[in-house]
Amino acid sequence: PAHAAPLVTDTPKTESPIIHTQTLFEFLLGPRRDARDRRRRERNRTPRPSANVATPAPAPQSEKAPDAKKVVIVGDGFASGLAKALVKRFSDAPSVIILDRAKSGSGIVRYDYYNWNEELGRILDADQPAAIIVMIGSNDRQDIVDEEGNKHNFRTQTWLNLYERRVQDLLDHASARSLPLYWVGLPIMRSQDYGQDIAFLNEIYAQQGNRINAIFVDTCERFADEEGNFNASGPDEIARSRRLRQDHGIQMTPHANYKLAYFL
Repeated sequence: PAHAAPLVTDTPKTESPIIHTQTLFEFLLGPRRDARDRRRRERNRTPRPSANVATPAPAPQSEKAPDAKKVVIVGDGFASGLAKALVKRFSDAPSVIILDRAKSGSGIVRYDYYNWNEELGRILDADQPAAIIVMIGSNDRQDIVDEEGNKHNFRTQTWLNLYERRVQDLLDHASARSLPLYWVGLPIMRSQDYGQDIAFLNEIYAQQGNRINAIFVDTCERFADEEGNFNASGPDEIARSRRLRQDHGIQMTPHANYKLAYFL
C-alpha cells in the first residue's frame, strides 16, 4: 500500500553548528548571576556512587509569573523526553514555562499520520511562545509519498528535495512570527546504518536552519565515547557516570535527557 503503518523508532519496543549567539538559559532568563555560581553549587553536591541509581523525583514547580515566557517543545519522542528534562531544569524559574507539544511516533515524512506543518501553526497561535525547540527525525528513515501519490525512496534526490521543503515549512512558522528557534540534532545511534542516516538528517536540519539563523544544537559528540563511537553509558552534565541510552541503542534515559537539557 502507498501508506504503511508509521515506522516508529522514537519509543522503546557534518555541518558546523549554526550561530551560537546565546544559550537557552541566557535567552529566557537574561544574564545570569554567574555561570560559575551554578557550577560551584553542582560541585558541592554529593556524587552518587552508582551509574544505575534511580532517577531523581521531579522537583516541585514554583509558581509561575503571569508574564512568564513560554517555550514550546515540538517533535517526536526524543522531544518529549527533552521537554520533561527542561521542565525539571526550569522548575524553580518563575519566569519560564515549558510546554511539551511533542507527538511520539511523528515525523516530517508521514504527514498523513501527523501533519506538523499544520499543527505547528495552530500550536504557536494558541500558546504564543517566546521560543521554539524542535527535536525530530528519528522516524523519518522512510519513503515519502507526495500529494499525487508518487513514492520517493529515502535519500534519493527527489526525496531530499521534498524533505528539505518540509523542514523549511516548519522553520517558516518561526520566522513568520520572529521567534527564536533551537533545533536539537539527534544523537549518535548504536546501529551504524541508522547512525549514518541520522547524520544525514542532522545535516539537513543544520543547513536549512541557517536560512533563519536558527541555533542548531549538535548532540552527537556529547553522547559518544572518546573515539566518537556509540556508548550506552557515560558522564552526565557534571561528569558522574550514568546509563544514558536504553537497551535498544536508540532512546535516551532520563539522565541523558537532563544532560541534553544542560547543553541546550
